[in-house]
Amino acid sequence: MARLPSSSLSLLATLLLLSTVRYGFAAASACVQFDVPDLVACTDISSDEFLASNPNERLIEARIPISSLVRLGSEDSLLQFLYILESPQQTFRVVDYSPKTVMESDIVGHVAVEQTRGKNANLGLKANSAFGDSLHAEASAANGSTKSDAVRFERLPPLRLLSASGTMRRGTGAYFKLKPSTQFALEGARDFTIVARVPGSWRGDLLRVHCAAYGGDEGRGNRGGEPICGTTAFSVGLYLAGDEPARQIASRLVREETRLKQLAQSQHGEIEDRKFPSLGHKLGAIFSLVDPKIPDHWLEMVIGLSPASNKDFSRYLPDEVRTALTSYQEARRQIASLAGR
Repeated sequence: MARLPSSSLSLLATLLLLSTVRYGFAAASACVQFDVPDLVACTDISSDEFLASNPNERLIEARIPISSLVRLGSEDSLLQFLYILESPQQTFRVVDYSPKTVMESDIVGHVAVEQTRGKNANLGLKANSAFGDSLHAEASAANGSTKSDAVRFERLPPLRLLSASGTMRRGTGAYFKLKPSTQFALEGARDFTIVARVPGSWRGDLLRVHCAAYGGDEGRGNRGGEPICGTTAFSVGLYLAGDEPARQIASRLVREETRLKQLAQSQHGEIEDRKFPSLGHKLGAIFSLVDPKIPDHWLEMVIGLSPASNKDFSRYLPDEVRTALTSYQEARRQIASLAGR
């Protein structure tokens, strides 16, 4: 087998080191991939008592499975996962959620504690008297005693946070924070449930799911403040179980969003060129005198804004991307009509 020259080996090692630093492939690091289904059927769980008090509303339950896969590194370098489930247009109110906040301990039962106290007392006296060379007298007295007592009791074992959850953004979303332990693994599939209060005519809606993994790889300057491998956001179409037309509308929304993202990626170069369409714009951009015709984060803006918003920058997009954007906005309007607001 031919051997590479030492110079080639050094170059290869340097490139490998640079790729490790750039992409975070170090052994102590972890890269996490998340996955969420496109569609989720919701169940009407309104009780008779609730309907009697709220005739124009209903309670729906959505169970969202989220999967996580540690593709690189080890789960030992992970500090926590954070999931946020929210209504982008604040069209529902979360009234219940699961799992709840959980505290756990590695110790089974109570912790036995024993405290011992000891006391030691002694008395000594020594006298020495001399009268000339003929008399020498010495007297001493000593008294010593030791006393001890013990107190035994049981204490509850110390607890640590395993998972935390609650509502956010005025009740239009819920968050779930998960931490690893000896009894709990972050990796794998897990169900998250929200119960939402919606209008009585509700048939479907859009749910945004944000997933992030936080690690403690201090070698990369990450002390838990920034998510590793970035964050991942998913759009999930919600529909009332058994309502086939609503399911099709929710499915179309997810499909149109996926298509728009794919075209934005494949035509990224042309979109960048269209941000400053003329030489004057390009010169102005060098001195920060003009704004780009297409915002840098236009796709995130479109997906996060109301479907009724009419962005004038869309006319600068390539024709195929602009057509996909129009179809996506129409799908957003249709899903908004299902929400009943």
